[in-house]
Amino acid sequence: MNNQVVVVTGGSGLLGSKIIEDSIKQGFTVFSLDITESKYKSSKFRHVHCDISSQSQVNSALESFTNPKEIVALVHCAALDPKVSSNDSVATPFEDQSLETISREFDVSIRGGLNVIQAFLKLIGNDWETNRSIVLMGSDLGVISPDQRVYRLEDGTQTFFKPISYSILKHGIVGMTKYLATMLAERNIRVNCISPGPILDQQPSALIKELESRIPMGRLASISEIVGVVNFLTSDLSNYVTGQNIVVDGGRTIW
Repeated sequence: MNNQVVVVTGGSGLLGSKIIEDSIKQGFTVFSLDITESKYKSSKFRHVHCDISSQSQVNSALESFTNPKEIVALVHCAALDPKVSSNDSVATPFEDQSLETISREFDVSIRGGLNVIQAFLKLIGNDWETNRSIVLMGSDLGVISPDQRVYRLEDGTQTFFKPISYSILKHGIVGMTKYLATMLAERNIRVNCISPGPILDQQPSALIKELESRIPMGRLASISEIVGVVNFLTSDLSNYVTGQNIVVDGGRTIW
């Protein structure tokens, strides 16, 4: 495994940084493509400053690898996701949500993902003998609609709306997964999606309580519980799994 490489987009984010740490513990070398510098330090880690919405930057980043055929997994985590505490104008009712902001989010999640996958495929060329895995990061909101009531204050004031762009993009990630899985199966490349439910990340206590009441298991996910599924999909244990949207949500989408 010493020469096997995992490429992660959005490596400086909450989930991406944990995937990097865990992959290195497993013996992989990890390359992170992100415009934000990662704080992670390891001889088996390399951060590449890259705007993945730019095809030329992605091509240059991947071409800088010593041996691209050593890449065995690509995990696409990069996304723009406004939080409850955000003052971004997109956190407004639908009729006031900015189409320019939606376009920027599309550039990262969809265009960025396609750029990286296309560059990856061109680099490995006809080397179809190696088992490879592409993991795309979706969301439970690529399966269900956001319940905007969870963002209301106790007095009923609505101070935040999950933007429509997030639902559109995460549904699109699921479609991308299925399309690519059928196209790449004969090249020995599996493509799957992980759709996490809410992940515990210092949310306001009132929001956590609202979310927990909508989850059969009664709690939010830990980061490690999502990373565990990434590990499964990038390992030989999932050699017969492709085209799937694995929902990791404590049962939220079945209630």
